[in-house]
Amino acid sequence: MWGHLSSDYQKTIDGLIRGLNRSAATKSNIRYGCVKVLLQIQNTSGHMKAEEITYDDLFDLLESFSRETVNIMHFLRACMKSLLDYLYSMGRVSYGFTLFPRLTIGRNCLNQILIDTENSEGILNAKDKDCPRISLGTFLSVQSRLVLEYKNECYSKTSRTKVKRITDMIYCFMESNGLKFYSPEVGRIWLHYHETAVSHQEHRERRRIVSVLNQHIDGTFVSFKHVYRYKPNAFARSPEWCKPAVAEFLHLKESLGMKSSTMAMFSSCLYRFCSYMDSIGIKDFKKITVPMIKDFNASDIHKTLAGKNAYNSRIRKFLEHLGEQGLLQNPFLFLTLPSKFAKREYVVETLTADEQVRLQRLLDEQGSGTLSLRRKAMIQLGYRMGLRSIDIVKLTIDDIDWNGPVLSFRQEKTEKQLVLPMPGPVANAISKYILEERPATNCRQLFIRSNAPYCGLSRNACIQALDKALTERNVKGSGFHVTRKTFATNMLKNGAYIQEVSDALGHSDLTNVHKYLVFDEDRMARCALKLSERSLTMEGGFLHE
Repeated sequence: MWGHLSSDYQKTIDGLIRGLNRSAATKSNIRYGCVKVLLQIQNTSGHMKAEEITYDDLFDLLESFSRETVNIMHFLRACMKSLLDYLYSMGRVSYGFTLFPRLTIGRNCLNQILIDTENSEGILNAKDKDCPRISLGTFLSVQSRLVLEYKNECYSKTSRTKVKRITDMIYCFMESNGLKFYSPEVGRIWLHYHETAVSHQEHRERRRIVSVLNQHIDGTFVSFKHVYRYKPNAFARSPEWCKPAVAEFLHLKESLGMKSSTMAMFSSCLYRFCSYMDSIGIKDFKKITVPMIKDFNASDIHKTLAGKNAYNSRIRKFLEHLGEQGLLQNPFLFLTLPSKFAKREYVVETLTADEQVRLQRLLDEQGSGTLSLRRKAMIQLGYRMGLRSIDIVKLTIDDIDWNGPVLSFRQEKTEKQLVLPMPGPVANAISKYILEERPATNCRQLFIRSNAPYCGLSRNACIQALDKALTERNVKGSGFHVTRKTFATNMLKNGAYIQEVSDALGHSDLTNVHKYLVFDEDRMARCALKLSERSLTMEGGFLHE
């Protein structure tokens, strides 16, 4: 076989063997394997020099290995790796070749991907101002920094290895397709080609790593809690003909100091309205008529009247604005859309006596048995102090004064500052969580993730805690807020005044507390009136008169 090799390949193998500090027998075996590897490349592709070897040659080589026994295949792979490392050290092949042997082993390994000409030209011709990009050398520097940041965020070695492997795959993808720069578009194309070849979970992990990588290319701060991916908002998805008027209206509302959530609601409402008009062939606001608005109102289905009212009231304001600007044929079209409905009263859902007993039994368990210490502390804050889930997850360590102990925080919903004494069970639950279960981190949030990245939680964590505690509870529309309602009801049953309950809940008035009075059966019984006092008569007279 040696005589069939090109002189360049023979010199390469001789140089590799001379640099090995191995026994003569081992060197002989490695020489044999390297000869077989390079001869296979030479016979398959016709390439006679190391500089001519391509990624296609390497993938063809792997295909030929698959026909060998397992032991021979692993031996030839090792020889291929030694050859590629040696050639890279001599500056004869690119860095990606040294990654190839490792990336083609195991599940979800490197695949041969050739992007089409249109995509390739689009990437190569992208302008910096439209698509920020970095060179391959800078890409490797970013990769190193990214792995280090994962380590600083206390990610496991497995997670850091995954980041290195995925970014190495992207590097090989760029090299094999002749791309000299990395940009977010390259990452999206790489994800697209792999989407059907891997599991949904694997694709999600790769997408997250690419998203974090894309935050790095312009040197911006990397957030491990939030990965921002482009998702067209309601305004961006709206028909083009209506965008100027909608943009002007939204700008007017934003200038009034409305919050981002309110602006998002306006955008969603107007998107739905304009999309309906577009679907029936309307391209000009002046062509909108009363029957069209009535048909829209009939077709726009909501689960609740309150939801429909919320949408209609905002669309009415938009139509009124259009009328004032002279963009409607009929400036009073907004009157066509109803936005009021009879107020509905809802039955207050609270935990039953049996559920409270079972919940208390779980909260009194020693250690983290059925419930983790974090979940116990969360439930205690809702059940014994009436805190909303959003306020619980927003609490920080600095909000607690252990000398009281007192909890001082600002309510997210009302922006009202509250200072509440912590009952003993609540303070004990929080202290046990901090001392025994909470990870050591610089994050000031009280309740944080159990695994890296150690950051705050969403309000769903409270819902999951209660679901874990009361697995059989299935009351529609009754989430974690039921603990707050149970707290208020229990206060009233224990003789607290309405004002005291209102203060504990952080309400600005007594209106919302009155609905809990129906559960105070003892004091409600004292308010009973005789029918005769209300001028009501019964046939046959009244009993006990």
